[in-house]
Order: sequence, then C-alpha cells, then structure tokens
Amino acid sequence: MVNPPPLVLDNQAATSKADLNQTVQYQRPRILICNPNSLNSHFIVNDSQVLALSSIEKPLLRVRPSSDHPCLTAPLYEIQFAQNRLLVILAEVLRQKGINWLYVTTEINPNASKSDLVDRPLRLASINQHWMPITTLDSGLIPLPTNETCVHDISHYQDDHYSFTAKNSKATINWQVNPIDPTSLNAAKNPVKPLSYSSHDISASLCALNAAVLRSDPSEHHRKPQFVKHAAVFYFNHKNTCQIVTVDGNSEAELFFEMPKLPSSGYGICHSLTESPQKNILDKFKQQFPAEYNQLLDMHIHEDDGSLAQLMAVATLIIGAYPVETAQRVTVTELADKFIALAMSHHGNNAPRIDFPLTKGMAHRGLNWCKTLGTLMSFKLAGETNLAKLAFAFHDSFADYLSHWVEHLDQNIGVKQLVIAGNEFANPVLTERVQLRIGKNYPLVVNPLLDFDGVNIAIGGLYLKQRRG
Repeated sequence: MVNPPPLVLDNQAATSKADLNQTVQYQRPRILICNPNSLNSHFIVNDSQVLALSSIEKPLLRVRPSSDHPCLTAPLYEIQFAQNRLLVILAEVLRQKGINWLYVTTEINPNASKSDLVDRPLRLASINQHWMPITTLDSGLIPLPTNETCVHDISHYQDDHYSFTAKNSKATINWQVNPIDPTSLNAAKNPVKPLSYSSHDISASLCALNAAVLRSDPSEHHRKPQFVKHAAVFYFNHKNTCQIVTVDGNSEAELFFEMPKLPSSGYGICHSLTESPQKNILDKFKQQFPAEYNQLLDMHIHEDDGSLAQLMAVATLIIGAYPVETAQRVTVTELADKFIALAMSHHGNNAPRIDFPLTKGMAHRGLNWCKTLGTLMSFKLAGETNLAKLAFAFHDSFADYLSHWVEHLDQNIGVKQLVIAGNEFANPVLTERVQLRIGKNYPLVVNPLLDFDGVNIAIGGLYLKQRRG
C-alpha cells in the first residue's frame, strides 16, 4: 500500500488500486473523520482514544483500520476530528452527503509561518496512561524548575523540520518553535547534534533525561548546585541514535547501550547473517521460504531510517507479512508500520520469546541483531503462522530484555529515576509492554509540562554539563 491521493472521499468508486500505486514514496496516511458516529466501523479505537480525539486540541492519533476494510488498506493511519470552524462546517456538509471520512494531504511546507503552525493538529502518544504531545509545535513557557541547577542561558535543538530554542529567565523557561529554512540549515549553531549515528554522542539522550526530571517548587532553595543523580533514560528516537544512558551518584553520565544501524541493503544484511552463527538458519530459511528471502535481498535502507524501525522492517519481511508483489517497492517506515499494526492486532499476552542479546564493545553495549533475526527465522521454520503473535513477541521480548538491563544498571548505580523519551515511544505496543514489564518496579518518569521529543531536548540542553562550541 502506498500513499493515497491528498483528498479521497469515503466511497470505493473514488479510490482505485491503480491510483494508489502511482505514488511510490510512502507517507503514513492522514484521515479527517467527518462522521464521528461511524468511527468504530472504520478504525480500531478505545474509549480513551475517542475522548482524546474529542478534546479541544483535536489531536492526531495513530490507529489501525478495521480488519478487512475495503478501502483502508494501509497498516496504520493518523486520524483526527475537525480542529477549526471551517473544517467543522466542511465535515458536517460531507457527513450529510454520506461521506464518513476523507484523506488529508500530509505534505509539510518548510516555510510555513507561525500562524500556520497554530492550526496544525497535535500528535499525541499515551504514556503512563496519560496523553502527551510527541512534539510541541508552538511556543510556550514553564515555571523555572527549582530541583536542578541551570547552567546555560540559551539552548538550541533542531530536527528535520523545526528548530527549538529554549531560554532561561529569572522566573520561567521560555521556548520558541520555528520551521527550518532549507537554505540556511547550517547557518545557525546547534549545540546538540540532532543526528548522531556513529559518534556515540549522548547529548540528546542526556537532554531528554534532564528535561524529564525537572520540577518546580517555589519553597525549594538549594545553596549548592543540584544535578541529576542515580538515573537512566531510554531515549529511542527515529532520527537520532536509540540509546540507554545512565547517570551515577556523582552525576557522571555513561552510554550503556546503543542500537546499531543495519547494513544499507538486503544483501548486506544477509552477508552479516552468513558471517554469523545464524548461517545454518539462514540457509534453511532460504530453501524453505525463497520468496521471503528474495524480498529481503531486494530491501534498501536509507541512512536516516531509524535503527529500531530498520529492525522491525526486516522482521516484517522475514515473517512474510508483506505481499511478495509489493514488498520490494515499500519503505522501511511502511514495513515498520505493518509490523506494529500486526502487534496491535494480537489478542492475549502469551507469545514466544525473541532473543535480544547484548554485544560488548569498547565503550558501550550494542545489540546482536543477527541473533534476533535468527530467532524469528527459527519460529518461521518451526511452522509458526500467527504473524500477529510473532510481531507482538518481538515487542514483548524487547521490553523484557530492557527490564533485565535496568535491573543490571540498578545494581551498579542505583536507578532511582527511569526516564522514557523519544518519538519511537509513539509505538503503542512498545510503550505498553515497557510500562508492563518495567513500570511496576521502576516508575517511568516523564515531564507532564513538556513534549516527548523536541522542546524537551532544547530545554534539557540548558542543564547539560558541557561546554558549548
């Protein structure tokens, strides 16, 4: 399934597979719900999601379509209710004409003005049974935190589309969000590297940790500088490196784990598997499932594809979850969406165990992804046909391994605060399993006043103990 046209009405005559196949580049489809009473007929949503969709902000939520829907064939959709008066009127006119939903363009104008950003719906993720913005796109402020010592007056951070600037004043921390001008990407100084694939830089992870633990209490007055201690952060970001970073009792930071990038091609992935102890499993897989093996060979991974999404995309092809005739044309994002949607469709909590063994490097640990993929191949060879169970098992096992790693860290540094941050936690299955596997023993920390990946990094940079170059 590829991205549909910008506006397609809810009738089968308006959407044809020929039209859908004209566009190869995938973007997660965005849907405007015209008839809220028909929502459950088209999408799998719970009561909490319906309440969130109906809130004043009218956010975007990531959901999966109903099973075997005649028109909605993408793995996941971002849905919303009308968020301004014009759209409310338009949606009501369409509803009266029998149109329940329509596609909305997802193209972003990088030169959009601030007024354009105000009307853009907010993307939310459910964290600790609360809805939090993934990335805040409007300016704002919070009271000056009193439990940590601010060491910088200004901090900048930017992703692919927006720049975030945080400033420290006497009573508040203010932030501004602006779209990036593509012609001046390198003009502004950016103390926090937004893309750190190979440098093992932990600045973004530490910023996320700093921001999450900030609290304000006017009655608190510390004479000595206060910094984060006995803490760890799961920072899983689609563009930045996925990391686990710790801070010990002396406020010294250390990189414990970094998710590795996969080879850029299916041939490179298969070569790595051939050079690993998984060679025999790969050979059997190649013989028994030649179609899936050829899909894997045809795969291409871009450098800016997230490391966790890469692993899920390869897993999607291994378990045979994508049609053979289309898999070579899809992107990592669409394959990962398919994998997440499968996991969301699983009923029950029992699933096979997928291996996520650590590898010990010179300075930090990585993931033996060959073993992870080999485990999936083994279950496929053993005759497991429940693809939803395998996708769910991937998420559940990863969360279980994270739990064991946190216990190890707790023994070494004493984890009193465990932060989760990063836009990969917009994946509802990953977040749910992490909360279940870890949250009972180590309450997960987020800052309810900030977003999950954007403004929080800029604000956390104000508390980053390093020189700014």
